[in-house]
Amino acid sequence: MTLFRCTASGPLPSGQTWSFRMHFTSGSSVTTVQSDWNTAIVAAWNTITNPIKVLYPAGTVLETTKTEQLTVVSVGGTPPVNKIRSTAIATSNPSIAGTSANPAMNDQDALLVSLRGTTPGRTGRGRIHLPAPDRTLVTASEVDATTATHVTTAINGVLSAMSAAGHSAVVVNYTVTSTGRTVGTTTAINSAETDRVLRSARIRSKGRKAVYV
Repeated sequence: MTLFRCTASGPLPSGQTWSFRMHFTSGSSVTTVQSDWNTAIVAAWNTITNPIKVLYPAGTVLETTKTEQLTVVSVGGTPPVNKIRSTAIATSNPSIAGTSANPAMNDQDALLVSLRGTTPGRTGRGRIHLPAPDRTLVTASEVDATTATHVTTAINGVLSAMSAAGHSAVVVNYTVTSTGRTVGTTTAINSAETDRVLRSARIRSKGRKAVYV
């Protein structure tokens, strides 16, 4: 089976970029995995009964979906070091905006979605950071249970759609762990759950230039 990295991304109202990624193993081609990924993400964002676009201001846009085929390569050195590298890529540009008329949260605010499998401990968990919802849905840095469940249902729908298409969700090691798990080792993921507490994805704001007055 081949390893794939699937990404969804787009602009925030400030012009900064949000993104998140998931990994899958599959016997399909990169174009097939991308087609299925784009279909699953667009459904979650736009067409399911409770699409997540309703949580986001119009300036938060699902602009691009992308799939990269990955392989483990040995990089020169003594001893050589294994790295994960992209060997093929396919993209789509759905460009679907949020539909809320309410103001956005700060760029670095994010909804944390935990990806979980049957393996206990950190090796059996992954995470993604979605943009924070509009400001009216946040009280004391938390979203309510309805909003969190809304997101959980959408992301579990993505996992189910990809699984039905023959692509298995996994977390993957990009470095050798202290327990000896090698680069490229994967662990199966089968469900998602959303943290009600907003978290920070600082990379979304650190690139902005200072504006002094």
